[in-house]
Amino acid sequence: MTPQGFTLPDPTPQALTLQVLTLLERAEFAATEVRTRYGDQIAAYREDISAAVRQAIERLQVHTAAVSGSNPFCAELMRRTGEYLDWLQWVLWDLPYFAVAVQPDRERFRKDLAGCSLIYFACRVLDDFLDRHFLYRGRRETLLAAIAEDHAGQAEGLTVTIATLIYFEGMAQLEGPLRQTIDTMRRVLAGVLMESSPPECWTEEYYEQLIRLKNVDYWRILCAALDPEEQSPLIPFLNDYYAFAQKLNDLQDHGRDETQSRPNYVTMCRMSRRDAKELLTRELLALGLRADGLEEPGRSVALAKWAESCQEAERLGAFRATRPDPVAAAEKLGCTWQTTAEGFLARLGSEVLEDIACPVCGGAASLPLFRKQGFRYVRCPACAHVFVSPRLREVYRDRLRKELRETPLPPPMGEELHADYLCRLLREHSPGPRMLDVRFQPGVLPRVARAYGFQVYGVGDQELLRPLFGERVAEADLQRDEVPWGGFDVIVLSHALDFLYEPRLALPRLREALNRNGLLFIAVSDIASVQFRIFGKDWDDLNPAARPQFFCEESLRRLLNESGFEFRRIALPQLSPELQTRWMRLLRRLNGDEAGDLTVIARPISSPDEEILG
Repeated sequence: MTPQGFTLPDPTPQALTLQVLTLLERAEFAATEVRTRYGDQIAAYREDISAAVRQAIERLQVHTAAVSGSNPFCAELMRRTGEYLDWLQWVLWDLPYFAVAVQPDRERFRKDLAGCSLIYFACRVLDDFLDRHFLYRGRRETLLAAIAEDHAGQAEGLTVTIATLIYFEGMAQLEGPLRQTIDTMRRVLAGVLMESSPPECWTEEYYEQLIRLKNVDYWRILCAALDPEEQSPLIPFLNDYYAFAQKLNDLQDHGRDETQSRPNYVTMCRMSRRDAKELLTRELLALGLRADGLEEPGRSVALAKWAESCQEAERLGAFRATRPDPVAAAEKLGCTWQTTAEGFLARLGSEVLEDIACPVCGGAASLPLFRKQGFRYVRCPACAHVFVSPRLREVYRDRLRKELRETPLPPPMGEELHADYLCRLLREHSPGPRMLDVRFQPGVLPRVARAYGFQVYGVGDQELLRPLFGERVAEADLQRDEVPWGGFDVIVLSHALDFLYEPRLALPRLREALNRNGLLFIAVSDIASVQFRIFGKDWDDLNPAARPQFFCEESLRRLLNESGFEFRRIALPQLSPELQTRWMRLLRRLNGDEAGDLTVIARPISSPDEEILG
């Protein structure tokens, strides 16, 4: 089950772990190089893909309306279909990276992708029907589930019919690799039949052929738009890459597949009395060596995607080579949020702090402002952003946050006072009800949002936030990981962006997780607020160990614009007189508000030009 052409010299798990770790260091460096060197090209290809997909969906809907005489039942089905396919386009976001390596003709790529993407989506819709998927990877309900809401008795037949319609519309829109696409679809459908084989047919050879026919050929449908002749040296690697990705999926879905008597990689290994996780680690290393042997730029792109496979394999427990945790040896840090910089250094050593460049613009210059708890606050002269440098390393901050879970930081005042107004505003201007709330501390906004009809999901400390979100909460590093679930109409960062160490890495990921015309809501403590002008470094919001940076309007606008968002500041309304204290009235007279927050609602810049607020 190892990609051809590579013989691993030492089969012991310890040796495999060491080799994977060594290669992973090179792969992570390559991933950084790809983002730095080809970031603009990747963004341009992504825009091409979105434009091609949306044009293809629109033509599907227009054609169906024309031949059905604008039948309202068909129109409603096509509306649901269009929404699902538009959301599903995130599964194509590997393509911009591969396009950087293959360098297809841009015009031909856009034209061919319109048809190829519809054919690919048809396979996904059919697969949802065959596997009875009502929730796509825990992210969003499938088209089958959406149709079943109103047409339960007809849902399966309608889903198959729509999948067929999408397929033929894709074929009609395809201008280029028709023969190759037909051949690939024949293989995919043969794999669909083959997947229903009884267990007595299951062998290693059967399983390898099955994932080549189904999962790899799903990819080859899209490859027809990228490289119709499959001449790029990257293509053989990608065939193995997608085969390996299916084995990782099998590791995650093993329990469900067993109950449904479906072939699964873990089952295959158990039948042959071999360790599935060790075999996966061997295949992971072989795949990485194949990537490392390619010529540039294919090598860097392949290694970047291979590093993502490493992360997923480790998350699933197949690859157990975690790097040493610099704080793992200590039972407890023995610190609090009020510990001074000198206290951290005395307790944990010089590695506990790090000097940094500006987290907004990357500028190396900084102007000293003041010190608090021994930490130095500085201002970037290029973008006016205020941040702590040297700061507590993130791994220590997160460890401290977990240790102090029972005494979290107080909830943000602006959210406490204005949650009702904010939820009403977001509901009025959002395209739908799916909300993701990213937070480092409890708050009232998620509860109020549910009262306004939002389906609220959360990202943060699961143990701390489960009472707030129930089972709809996940832990994820938004600076490095894919946003859980995806497909959101609103993403809320209420006093969360200023807790992130690398906001420039998180915002593009959040942008990808937004549905079309989705909203990003941000509230941060404003370093230009009346509160800071009055209290200075004694302002309670200034906590250098917990919150490493402070935005002003200039720095937040720059960060959002460079991350692909428009910037629209909103003012919080004045409270009714019976709720105002003397202190609140004073702040208003000084042209401030009760919270001292910088509050923003933003849309992706590529969205249609429309007013966010009336």
